[in-house]
Amino acid sequence: MRRARLLVAAAGLALPLAIGACGGGKVTTAEPTTTTSPQATAQKRQPSVTQKQQPRGKPQAPAKAQARPQPMSAAATVRAYFAAINAKDYRTAWNLGGNNFDSSYEHFVAAFSDTEQDAVTILNVAGPVVTIKLAAVHTNGDVTTYAGTYTVRHAKLVDANIKETTPSNQPAPQATGKTFGDGVYRVGVDIQPGLYKATVTSGMGYWARLSGPDTHNDIITNDMKESGTMYLRVRSTDKYIEIVGTTFTSVG
Repeated sequence: MRRARLLVAAAGLALPLAIGACGGGKVTTAEPTTTTSPQATAQKRQPSVTQKQQPRGKPQAPAKAQARPQPMSAAATVRAYFAAINAKDYRTAWNLGGNNFDSSYEHFVAAFSDTEQDAVTILNVAGPVVTIKLAAVHTNGDVTTYAGTYTVRHAKLVDANIKETTPSNQPAPQATGKTFGDGVYRVGVDIQPGLYKATVTSGMGYWARLSGPDTHNDIITNDMKESGTMYLRVRSTDKYIEIVGTTFTSVG
């Protein structure tokens, strides 16, 4: 039985071959058919999804440029200078213009060693020039008054024309131009309160403000310089002035 099936199968295979050989016909081979599953068709038919673009926020306004801080006015600079002195903040006072009026920071600080408080009053402002009056209260209770002008540029004191105002019971100020060389001078008798200037050309110039005749133990403040210009402001509260190695001339 198995043998009969194999023969039938062989005969079935030979029949188309024989037909092709006998009839001269062309043998056509069918192209394979591809079947697409419903799931794949459904996937192909899915409509494409277009992502909506998120709306952009409103454009930011450009940042406003910050205005530069304005420097202090001339009057405010003068007030700040004396406020720093009263607060014993001498570094600030030095930076506000004190470095234009003294040869060194140490001597600038020492000049206020007998000052308790400076009370300044602004009388007038004309551009960079500030007119003031000043009452300096000293540690011993004495009060010395001054008046004059400060010139201010770029929030800094650059020049001063300040004179001590002498009470009626005090001697008149020293005449401008009078000179003082080496020696010890009694204030109010030999030398008058005021501003003095010296130019040191050689050696060592030295001055000292004294609370008594002892030139070693009675020093209020002093200064020395090998060359250049020196200034000495004699105050009515000083008792003696010592000068060594140079000559000072009264300038106001």
